Amino acid sequence: MTFELYLKAKDRTKGPEFRRWLVESFARSTGAALLSVSAEDEDLGELGAVFPASAAIFDAILSFGAERAWKAARERPELRDAVEVKIATVAGLVQKAGPPTPVGLRAGATLVAFITPDPRLTDDEFQRRWRDHTDVLFKVQRGPQEYVQNLFVAPGAGMAPYRGYARLRYPAIETLGSDMAPSYEGADRDGAEDVARFAVAAEVAMMREYTHA
Repeated sequence: MTFELYLKAKDRTKGPEFRRWLVESFARSTGAALLSVSAEDEDLGELGAVFPASAAIFDAILSFGAERAWKAARERPELRDAVEVKIATVAGLVQKAGPPTPVGLRAGATLVAFITPDPRLTDDEFQRRWRDHTDVLFKVQRGPQEYVQNLFVAPGAGMAPYRGYARLRYPAIETLGSDMAPSYEGADRDGAEDVARFAVAAEVAMMREYTHA
């Protein structure tokens, strides 16, 4: 079980400043094991137009291994007025494990996709179809280095309409264009059609990740 805070600066003009503060001081002081921060446009080269930091659903995700630290972090006064905070506990299903990384900035970039399930499906059907999507994903993309499906554990504490999110890590910012390229003609269509079997929306953002433990 992982305990997470989802953060977004209320003043969108202060997004870059807010993300910098999270990286340089706040995340480490809370005891978070992992900080995912919406990537700055210039870091992504041409893909910055596709994944602008200013449009991300959240500026950051703070992930904790201990519930006690998670509860203490969400009560910190720095988050009370200027930051929108949502919370959830997640159960992560590792579909592909990436290489171990040292404390600090993780190599590469991580795409997160928050999933809104098709309301016509039962929760069991949604989860099964999402799991089955793994095989399609690795056929249509040359492939992320790491792929984890994170399911929100009830109650989702205000995370509706999302039922969970996918985390796909790619090896290098510089090679994202080729790493995310479709594997064959029509692959993008096949991937989108398969996502439509279980979801009505998948809101995506590109993030940088920092490990602290």
